[in-house]
Amino acid sequence: MAGGYLKITNSEAQPHVLIRQWLSVALPTQVYHYTRLDPTTRDIRLLVILPSKEESTQLECLLTQVSLDDDPHYEALSYAWGSQNEDIGTVSLEGKPFPVTPNLEDALRNLRLEEKPRALWVDALSINQIDDEEKSHQVQQMYSIYHLATRVVIWLGRESDDSDLAMDLIADIHKMGADNFRPSLENARSWEALTKFYRRPWFSRVWVLQETAVSNLSPEVRAGKKVLLWDACESAQRFVEIQVKNSNDPVSAMARNALKATVAAIHNVRRDLSPTDPMSSLEMLLKRTMTFHATDPRDKVFALLGLAHESDRVEIDPDYSKSLEQVYAEIAVYLISRNINMIYFNTNSPNQNHPSWVPDWSWLNRRWPLWTPGFYKAAGSTTQAGRFSEDLSTFTVPALLIDRVNVTDEFVPRGANPIEYNESHMSLIIGNIESLLRKAIDESSFNAELAKLSPEKSNALWRTLVTNKEHITLTCPAPDTYGDMFNVSRGQSKVPAEFHPDLPTEEERKQRFVRPYEENVQWTMSDQRFFITRNGRIGVGPRHLQETDLIVVFWGADMPCVLREKGGGHAQFLGPVYVHGVMDGEAFKHIETKAALEAQSELFLLR
Repeated sequence: MAGGYLKITNSEAQPHVLIRQWLSVALPTQVYHYTRLDPTTRDIRLLVILPSKEESTQLECLLTQVSLDDDPHYEALSYAWGSQNEDIGTVSLEGKPFPVTPNLEDALRNLRLEEKPRALWVDALSINQIDDEEKSHQVQQMYSIYHLATRVVIWLGRESDDSDLAMDLIADIHKMGADNFRPSLENARSWEALTKFYRRPWFSRVWVLQETAVSNLSPEVRAGKKVLLWDACESAQRFVEIQVKNSNDPVSAMARNALKATVAAIHNVRRDLSPTDPMSSLEMLLKRTMTFHATDPRDKVFALLGLAHESDRVEIDPDYSKSLEQVYAEIAVYLISRNINMIYFNTNSPNQNHPSWVPDWSWLNRRWPLWTPGFYKAAGSTTQAGRFSEDLSTFTVPALLIDRVNVTDEFVPRGANPIEYNESHMSLIIGNIESLLRKAIDESSFNAELAKLSPEKSNALWRTLVTNKEHITLTCPAPDTYGDMFNVSRGQSKVPAEFHPDLPTEEERKQRFVRPYEENVQWTMSDQRFFITRNGRIGVGPRHLQETDLIVVFWGADMPCVLREKGGGHAQFLGPVYVHGVMDGEAFKHIETKAALEAQSELFLLR
């Protein structure tokens, strides 16, 4: 078993689950067993890799217990555990075999020195992974562990997919400076390598935000035999951003591909966030990391606590004895009770174990909700209210019933990259909406004037299709120039004469002119549906909405929501919606007293 790989029959399980299973059944004589750390101290374990001049020899390691109060000398490892369907390797720990993922074994071999021991903090070995109480206590100390380390070492994996070329390109950009580097189409292979480099699993791990952000020195980045500093990765990121803005440069297309999975989010956290910064609220951190991965889905929350406000940390303890459902429900209560708008982050997850009002932070295949803080005020000046059941299964919330969905367009699945403009995808979206408008004239009481697109209705339609905001610069209301672009796209007006007279054809001028608006429409309608209500309102909402669904506005909420009535007086929360004409509190303006508000509102039991 030592130095080889363990064959696991359950290939569908994640590596950390397999390792926990293996450790929990191993006899004391078969594997190293931990002595428990005192949870009242700041003690941690360091992994000491014994030296060897032969790279292929068995990894011999020791564990030593130290206190963070004694200023110990060590490095902290940041890496990805690995993926499923991988065999589990072993190292020798205190003379006994111990299971590790192949990626971790590669990291330890890469970091092993020839002449002297090397002390590292490595989560998989420094923490007893089958002791939930110890895990909970150690996770609370991880900010200090990475902050006090001599250096953080990032292991990205073995050399593959031309990663050496990517590392060389990053080093060249850093050496020349993001503003001075002059790329060439001749190194297209290096650009492709950079794109693949940034798509390595490490870059999407939620834990890396804390591991890199709190490091005193620029972390060391390793991939295969190549080594550079994190500052170089940030230089490459700045260069990519410059190239993307230069849309006329032929290199920009390659740069845009690299931007899809770049270090932008990590860079922003490292640059901007601190425990005293308003951007480091748990609410904001959860928003920023919606698409980040965690081997244990509870870590989608626990991994952020070290970066969060002290006010958040004192209220929430990482507790691995709690189930995923309990952790997410408790976090939902904490967040929603402080800001009703946090309910919008439940985007109808397929996980039926969570109540519909509880955001499922583990679900990665979702989009950012339509809500943007500060843009709308659908509930006017009302104050949020509501109560949670003791078992956290139900959220009872007062709301004003606005309308019901009458008809919806056909759902258009989002493209591979909804941010990147796709002409055929855009044509499907517009075609479905036009079809719905024709259907509305024939089959409902919807005002036929909309089909003729009077100035008032035209304004309502083009603003609805972008939820009345510009998504790149995040401005609201959307610029009036979008109305001009909308009219040009419909053939109701011509491209202004002063717009790019240098382009060879009128069709090219038209396409270039309407592109900003159509890109925003495509972003808005990705994974969304256009709908018309029974009272003739138009809106955009989640793909799951259906005819007869309720449109309501919770007290204190920024946006209306769509609910589906269920048996027993309960309702299912489906998500936020944009409904033109009710986004600025219009439905509440005639209600002058609290008594009138209570009389006209209804209580909805969300489950």
